[in-house]
Amino acid sequence: MTIQEQKDLISNSTFKNHIFFDSNDSYLEVCEFNQSQFITFENFYNLFSFIRKSVSPDIRIRVKSVIEFDNKEVDEELNLSHCDFEKKVIFSNCTFNMNVDFRNCNFYVETSFKKSEFISKCRFHFSNFETPINFENTTFNNLVDFYHSDFKETQSFFLTDFLNISIFSNVTFHRQVQFLYNKVGEKTFISFENATFKKSLDISRSNFWCRLQVWGVITPVIPEEQWLYETDNINQTAISTNLVALKRIRESYRIIKQELRGEGNNIEALKYHEYEMEVYSKELKSRTETRKTGDLIILWFNKWSNNFGTSWSRALAFTLITTFIFYSIFLLSISDELIFAFSLESIGNTIKYFIQFLNVTSWDFKPFGISDFIWGYVILYIGRLFIGFGYYQTIQAFRKYGKN
Repeated sequence: MTIQEQKDLISNSTFKNHIFFDSNDSYLEVCEFNQSQFITFENFYNLFSFIRKSVSPDIRIRVKSVIEFDNKEVDEELNLSHCDFEKKVIFSNCTFNMNVDFRNCNFYVETSFKKSEFISKCRFHFSNFETPINFENTTFNNLVDFYHSDFKETQSFFLTDFLNISIFSNVTFHRQVQFLYNKVGEKTFISFENATFKKSLDISRSNFWCRLQVWGVITPVIPEEQWLYETDNINQTAISTNLVALKRIRESYRIIKQELRGEGNNIEALKYHEYEMEVYSKELKSRTETRKTGDLIILWFNKWSNNFGTSWSRALAFTLITTFIFYSIFLLSISDELIFAFSLESIGNTIKYFIQFLNVTSWDFKPFGISDFIWGYVILYIGRLFIGFGYYQTIQAFRKYGKN
């Protein structure tokens, strides 16, 4: 159907005062449909059905009027795809018994489905939310799909029930996001595959006792913005400490780690184990307890010796550097009995005894023929404790992909 045929169709319809082509004939403008004669949901539904079924199934629509309905039961499929909503979209206490489509939409102002229920499938593919969308006490009984959608502002899924397949694959959350006190069912499967969380993710209180797909998730380790994770309130408030936020972020990483391990994905599970430990280190620094010092020392050694079990090269470097440091101190302790020379023989002997220093199983250590050294034994003993730790960390890092 040509543009002119579409215009003729509109001009001969009962909706001619509410639908207009823009000046470039590139999209439709829908406006003033909420005036007195268009206040009913039936008229609203008929208008969009006319556009999608008679004019064009995929022409872009600029909606310049408020959409606001309360306590409505919708028994027909509702197609509001390819729309730019320039004014608020509110469906409160509504029940959608058939499929609802918001594919490829832009929501520029307030959007809410508070206390609404979707009995059938609901799709938001490739949609863009410029403001937070309200899903408080919203129930999705069937598929809800946000594939490739963008959430530009802080987003909370508060008391949102996901009772079936819920897709957040390839979604980008540009600011903080949290899932709070959600209800799931026996059929619930939630996919965050390849989702990007630019300010981190809080699922610590989500109640996601269901199957989760978290492969390919991208998130910073320590988010710069954390106020949302301190509260259940989406309105920004000043916080005195980030301790609560760090605990919740750490718990979120633990949940992701466990899900990945359950799937046998040890490579990504190790990454989130590393994230978990990084956040825990930050958390310890925010605490006031005296016992935290010991924990921080342990975490420091685990980070710099093998990066929490993920880097064999760092573990090997730690072992060699530790050996070099303690071997140098050992040589200084017996320097009075040494004659320093820059000959090939001297250099060879120095390297030979360095290798012997590395051998933690041999204690018959007589460098350069010297067998009687007092402080040297203390240095040798302490040094080999660190060297043994380095060996252990190297083995642990080499076994990282075999862990489960």
